[in-house]
Amino acid sequence: MKRIEERATFLTARRIADTAVYGSQDAFSEDVKFVVGQATDWGPEKVVRVRDAFDDAVVGFLDALARRILADTNARQFPDIIAFAFWCRKASLEKLRPGVRAGRATLGRGVGFHVSPSNVPIMAAYNLAMGLIAGNDTIVRVPYRVFPQIEYLCSAIGATLSQDGHAALRATMALIRYDRSRADITRYLSARCDVRVIWGGDATVDEIRRAPLRPHAHELTFPDRYSIAVIDGGAWLAAENKAAQVHGFYNDTYLNDQASCASPRMVVWLGQHAREARSDFWPRLEALVGERYRPFPAQTVAKLEYAYGMLAQHPGLQLVSSDPRVMRVFSVTPRPELLEWHPNGGVFVECEARGLGALVPVLDRRCQTVSYFGLPAEELVALIRTAGTLGGDRIVPIGQTLDFSAIWDGHDILRALSRTIDVFEGPVPRRPS
Repeated sequence: MKRIEERATFLTARRIADTAVYGSQDAFSEDVKFVVGQATDWGPEKVVRVRDAFDDAVVGFLDALARRILADTNARQFPDIIAFAFWCRKASLEKLRPGVRAGRATLGRGVGFHVSPSNVPIMAAYNLAMGLIAGNDTIVRVPYRVFPQIEYLCSAIGATLSQDGHAALRATMALIRYDRSRADITRYLSARCDVRVIWGGDATVDEIRRAPLRPHAHELTFPDRYSIAVIDGGAWLAAENKAAQVHGFYNDTYLNDQASCASPRMVVWLGQHAREARSDFWPRLEALVGERYRPFPAQTVAKLEYAYGMLAQHPGLQLVSSDPRVMRVFSVTPRPELLEWHPNGGVFVECEARGLGALVPVLDRRCQTVSYFGLPAEELVALIRTAGTLGGDRIVPIGQTLDFSAIWDGHDILRALSRTIDVFEGPVPRRPS
């Protein structure tokens, strides 16, 4: 009897301690808005049943969601949602399916808690899809600010779940919204997840990491990064598809107001024709931006403040264009310190370089995407491998920096979100008849 009482006392003390460290269910239930899903499905009593990666029911649901979006004319006002719909069609997802080696199986880890970035709303959709494809029950914190893309997406998900054959997945997913200052809610969710994924700035990553994980849990982080574009001057002058390339560069930068880490902040011009290429490229971009982009007045002030602040801090820089829509600061050499802080909205540091070796200083740990035109991608890969740089995790043609991939920032996301069962077969004894 005494041992039973001692055990009960221990369990009570542990529950009290866990509430202090990991947060309480009451705050979670009362102060979280479920845009998709419901709180009762995510309490401490939740029974988690992981599925195979690329489970047929999940792939079927995502394919149905894609078809619903693509058939809706209202969705065409959101190019990012249309791109997501094409990405999650069954035919596209099958291309991601890994080959399963004999003696292995890939399943989910359990519950995935994803924190989506506040500056790229469509990432909430990719977070949900990746978590489900990996075989997990998935809960995604969407930005507190209400974006029309997220509201449209949640409505489409709800309508798709109501169709025959998809209702069984209701309890496996949720999109939620709560004030980011509510650390107790973050602690509660972090304590109940098996894998946590954080997208956001360095400050967001540090803030979320204050919420402890259970010892078995895994974590992926996608913090602040910057990206660059590399253009061979001679190839640019000889190109016959300049308009298409300028349009692609516009999509890389202005469709999301240059807020994505994948949007280039620096443009490096290569070769002896760099100056002539610059003189041809920028007026074309300025004309396109003038037709399609309208900056906010406060943003214009921030960009001017940034440009003049750069000139004051880094002697030798030159402000070559103060156009509020396409602002350019010229540097003799590529330097990573010029890319640390950025106001977004169409501000570029540009440089001229004789060869690719000049890129090495900016290919540090914070460099994410290198977009290119006029040179083979293999040359950029060779540079990164030879120099042993810590950055340059994505190498894509100009116009494709915002295309989502299951490999991001050097992480194979699906593999990280799932677990692999390794099976070694031994001799099978004969069973008695």
